[in-house]
Amino acid sequence: MVPSALLITGQDLDAWSDKPRAESQLPVLIRRLLSAQLSRSGRIQFRGDVGVRYAGYDGITDLGEPVLDAPAGPAVWELSVNARPGEKASEDYSKRTQTPLDVNPTATTYVALTSRHWPGKNTWARNRQAEGCWREVRALDADDLAHWLECSPSVAAWFSCEELARPIDQIADPHALLVAWSGWTKPSLPAATLLVGREEAAAQIRAWAQAAPSILPVRGEGHEEALHFAAAALIEETVDESLKSRVVIARSSEALEWLLAMPTSQSLILLAAFPDAESRTRSTGAHHLLIAYGRGERLVGREYVELPPIERTALAATMERVLEPGTAHRVAWASGGSVGALQRALGRPARPAWALGPLAPEMRAMLLVGAWNPDASGDRALVERISGRTVEEVDAYCASLVVAGALRRKTGAWMWRSAHDAWALLGVHLSAGHLRGLADASCEVFEENNPEAGASLVDRLWLAVKGEGRRHSPMLRSGLAGSLAFVATSSLQDMLVRPVERRSLVAAVVRRVLSASWQRWAGVAPELPTLAEAAPDAFLDAVEESLTSGGQGVAGLFALAQDGLGPSPHVQLLWALETLSWEPTRLRRVAHALARLAAVDPGGALSNRPLSSLRALLFPLWPQTFAPTRERLGVLESLWDVVPAVSVNVVVA
Repeated sequence: MVPSALLITGQDLDAWSDKPRAESQLPVLIRRLLSAQLSRSGRIQFRGDVGVRYAGYDGITDLGEPVLDAPAGPAVWELSVNARPGEKASEDYSKRTQTPLDVNPTATTYVALTSRHWPGKNTWARNRQAEGCWREVRALDADDLAHWLECSPSVAAWFSCEELARPIDQIADPHALLVAWSGWTKPSLPAATLLVGREEAAAQIRAWAQAAPSILPVRGEGHEEALHFAAAALIEETVDESLKSRVVIARSSEALEWLLAMPTSQSLILLAAFPDAESRTRSTGAHHLLIAYGRGERLVGREYVELPPIERTALAATMERVLEPGTAHRVAWASGGSVGALQRALGRPARPAWALGPLAPEMRAMLLVGAWNPDASGDRALVERISGRTVEEVDAYCASLVVAGALRRKTGAWMWRSAHDAWALLGVHLSAGHLRGLADASCEVFEENNPEAGASLVDRLWLAVKGEGRRHSPMLRSGLAGSLAFVATSSLQDMLVRPVERRSLVAAVVRRVLSASWQRWAGVAPELPTLAEAAPDAFLDAVEESLTSGGQGVAGLFALAQDGLGPSPHVQLLWALETLSWEPTRLRRVAHALARLAAVDPGGALSNRPLSSLRALLFPLWPQTFAPTRERLGVLESLWDVVPAVSVNVVVA
């Protein structure tokens, strides 16, 4: 049975013609209807929207075969929503017959089409035909359009939603679907966000839609994401009208069965928006059927399109359309390439299934460590201790979270697809005891001796061959540092532990881990920028204290790896200090620390030097700080009292 919202009558079209936008949208309706039914190549040109203001014919077609009531061969069209269709048709006909522009009337069909009821259309067409000015004259009205819409459910769904404002429970227009998707967040995300960095997957879907009818499974982070991605891929601006005018969403098995049985000259492109669509479908008939799946659904022995995460750099550029650049980059990076995480970061309240219910011990351990590698002995022991589960149980649980779209596996390690999203969803479940466990684990891992610190490239390779490196993986170390930063900086007000207590706990970890010796600083070098973000003042305290130890302290980092054959840990120290310098209240302390480091820096092959960082902070044209000019000048003057020789080099630069 035809869904009631798709039963568009001539009376509906006649009433719609009174609306102000009807004149600009009637050409769009005709263009979509003809494109949806055209099985051969042909010219279909109708100017809609503001294009109706321009001079010339309302439409021009040159079809290789008759389509609906449209003639084969060259034809010109005059469209009208005028309440007196006969008078308007005669006026247009006289004007075009006297001035046919660049067409040959004797070889061209003239079509007068109105969205009104026109009882005298056949008589009018016969009389104009008898004049012999045009090859053929046709007249079409609202009843003809109603028949066309009955033959094109995809266009009828669009027209019902967009123009008649009729809610459709079982069938949806893809454009309306994506408009609703965009409205789930504040600010609204453009539908093009779904396609960022996924051009290959979008091309696969379009190629399938242009081939012989078949079933195409598409798997994304969730069923919802896969469905919206497919819709965006099929109706974006660059897609030909003949393709996107045939796309329709089926929201129920009944609607899908009705659409599959629909006789059309061109196959419909059906997107199933309900679970178990494939098991409820007996045959696709002459139509294309796309079925959306989530990560938790297995597709063994099947060809399907797998959606990769959104590429974050390109996502940040796209987000700049709706957000300030700095915010766009931060939100894009925090999403981890996850559409769901991105939406939740922008205010969508829906929680994914994996974040519902009580926090399982395995989930809590994963949240606290951030990432871990089952192949690292230290990682295994730590995860078992925090979770109270065997490493096999935690490993299996992590595998299930990959299926659910929460985790991913990279270079053998489990890690969150978006750690920011995980903490926003799950952080409220953590008690003070859990956070103390994180602090203890962080101290244990970061205080581990690093035999590679200060070693040459050859020695580091030899340590790797002998398996005498550190017990804990780099992924775990990075994950723990990130967790400390989330604990200290999270703005969640409903966490069980107060913000001041969280910041104090993390600051104590940073002070303990960053002892005076350069070996300790070298051991945690990759994590220094994150630790500085987690506890800025504690970090600066540690730097200042270590500087009092001369070459045995943090300044000793600058004597390492000067041959350029390996990473120098001093680079991460400079990045950490540069990050803290953006805050005006910390600029003076950062500048003094950089000046003292520059005074003992022996130089080297790497361009990252303390003096270069200091110059960039205070450079008048593009200062790397939010501090105002007066404050920067005050900091520059204070350098004379700290390290006069360095201050001269800064001023000269």
